[in-house]
Amino acid sequence: MRIKDFQVELRKKGVDIALFMNTSLYRMDPTLFYFTRLQLEYAFLVMPASGTPYLVVPGFEHERAKQSSSVKPVLSVPKGKKPLEIISKRSHAKTIGVHKAWLSLSESLAIRKHFGHVKLLDLTEDLTLLRQEKTAEEIRLIMHACTLTCRLYKEVYKKFSLFTSEKDIAKYLFLRTTELGCKPAFNPIVASGKHASLPHALPSDKPLEKGFLVIDYGVMYKGYCSDVTRTVFIGTPTQKEKDTYEQILRVQLHAIHSCTPGISCSTLDKQVRVELGSQNKYFTHSLGHGFGIHIHEQPNISSTSKDILTEGTVFTIEPGIYPKTFGIRIEDDLLMTHRGGKVLTPLPKKLRVFPHPR
Repeated sequence: MRIKDFQVELRKKGVDIALFMNTSLYRMDPTLFYFTRLQLEYAFLVMPASGTPYLVVPGFEHERAKQSSSVKPVLSVPKGKKPLEIISKRSHAKTIGVHKAWLSLSESLAIRKHFGHVKLLDLTEDLTLLRQEKTAEEIRLIMHACTLTCRLYKEVYKKFSLFTSEKDIAKYLFLRTTELGCKPAFNPIVASGKHASLPHALPSDKPLEKGFLVIDYGVMYKGYCSDVTRTVFIGTPTQKEKDTYEQILRVQLHAIHSCTPGISCSTLDKQVRVELGSQNKYFTHSLGHGFGIHIHEQPNISSTSKDILTEGTVFTIEPGIYPKTFGIRIEDDLLMTHRGGKVLTPLPKKLRVFPHPR
């Protein structure tokens, strides 16, 4: 993925090699997946400023990496040897670029041990910008993740009478996600009644309450995420409740319409807050965020953000309000094209009303 573009940046910064490593299942640098298209629990990616990058993996991963990694060659670590020992003998680098956001202290010390008096240069900002604008292949995978997520929402609506608690809905989403060959992009948010006033509420065993029900969920398809929120109503909404929902929907639709190439993220966020009027005090998070390999990436669509929405950027638009007695959030995934924001999650947003389960 964009290896040559990244190598240009390495040369500009005077970096000899960039070094990315996974040394734990619980701390996996997304950079390795981004460049190799492979989830590897234990691996080292070496990218010289000029020349061919290579991958260093343990023996048990060697064949899989050879077959599936988009970075080649793939070197196997001989028994009794350490990966950094092999890498330091192949490269006498004086300046090494690293992803400090994912580099542990022990990993940093290990690099210095094997390379001696080496300068470590943080490439976090460069990597963030590189991943912000998606490639055609990334967009294809994200679009499919969005399609599958919309499908799951439709299934939940169709089977709604079978659910009696928030956890029932969450369990169904988990099960169907697995059956579709995906993973959850994050733990589902399913919150009804007063519980929906918590933006990141965890599903409970309590019976579904009358009122607004917020469902926020996404799947991960071949390493890429989706993120969709819909709010429905359980019972019979009052006119005031209908009007409140319609206000949030109008604000969201206008924000989507305002998404044009080059618009600043802060402008969008501020626009929504003005349109919410007195309800803005209940809008307690930013308007949206980028996503891809991770569920939260650049750009950050907030009132203080300096980010710009450029072509190829994938992001969410998700206004919401959370008074003490209820919550409403409507979230879509968008791709910025030369014509504007293209909605990737065309799931109907008219307020759906379901009878309260007895």
